[in-house]
Amino acid sequence: MISLNCHKKSLTDYSKIISEKFSGLSQATTTSEAEAVLLATSKDSTPKTLSHQLSKSFKASRDLLLSSSEEESTENSLTKALLKISETEYRIGDERLDQDKLIITEFNAKVKKILNVDFANASKLRKQVETSRLAFDTVRAEIKVAQKGDENAEIPENLSKKLEASEDDLVNATELAVESMKDLIKPLEAVSLVKVFAKIQLNYHKAAVTELSQLVDELDTLPVDDE
Repeated sequence: MISLNCHKKSLTDYSKIISEKFSGLSQATTTSEAEAVLLATSKDSTPKTLSHQLSKSFKASRDLLLSSSEEESTENSLTKALLKISETEYRIGDERLDQDKLIITEFNAKVKKILNVDFANASKLRKQVETSRLAFDTVRAEIKVAQKGDENAEIPENLSKKLEASEDDLVNATELAVESMKDLIKPLEAVSLVKVFAKIQLNYHKAAVTELSQLVDELDTLPVDDE
């Protein structure tokens, strides 16, 4: 069992971190200084995952038992068990960090690319359609002015060519925008990313199961002292 002292120590660690942040923020005079305080790493080098914190608590419990023992540094079944679970939880924590790194590089980065590149490109092409339509409507307005209200009047050659060119631009811009939107909503890439995310999580949980299974096997074979 993890001692209450260890839980208090963990809570104290977090309280200390929060106090450091508030103290730093109270002294910050600019936005950049405040941002630096929030992003600054804590003096505690223990990675902030649940498993790493559990590992730290289990190890602290073991060290407390050893220090309070009548015979210093005397191992027993409990201290050995605490050490084993501490080491296992630390490895599981490392696996969690590996998972998070993969999610950032293999999932988040690609989702960000879709949002920042593909969506931006589609938006740019849609704006081009609006620009081409505005140019087309402007030429039509010029033609109406040239015809002086008579729709049957002959269209000046220069305006006729201008209308034809602006119409072609509008058609081409529309086709490009439609194709970009079709590519954007295709499910293939999105589904592939979901699969990547699921597989990354699966590999992490498989690793955790393997670690815990080995731990249970080791604890089952650990001689229990009758003390």
